[in-house]
Amino acid sequence: MVVGAADPVGLARLARGLVELRGLGLTVPVRVVVNRTRASLGWRDTEIRSLLGEFATTAAGVHLLADDRAAADRALVAGRSLPECGDSSLRRALAALVDELTGAGSGARRSLLRRTRGRRRSR
Repeated sequence: MVVGAADPVGLARLARGLVELRGLGLTVPVRVVVNRTRASLGWRDTEIRSLLGEFATTAAGVHLLADDRAAADRALVAGRSLPECGDSSLRRALAALVDELTGAGSGARRSLLRRTRGRRRSR
């Protein structure tokens, strides 16, 4: 897994890193995660995926995590995980990434959410 930021400097570093990684001759698929994506940067999700697809020829997938500061701040202030703090775009994106990494479907995700919510109520 390779993680990079969605800003211009972060994407340039990520692209260079993917080129270097490709130069190592790895045959293992690489999962690319772009963190803190936001519309204010001026790129659509499809543009970011297309750009990175050119550099990561062995990509297992490009995942975009939204810059959802409100959700991250709620979790941080409450001292809880994102699923425990309710629905958000960041939580959904992370859940989709976990599903792909683990091969789990939405049923497994719902089960996890029930367990974390149950712990929250018991505190």
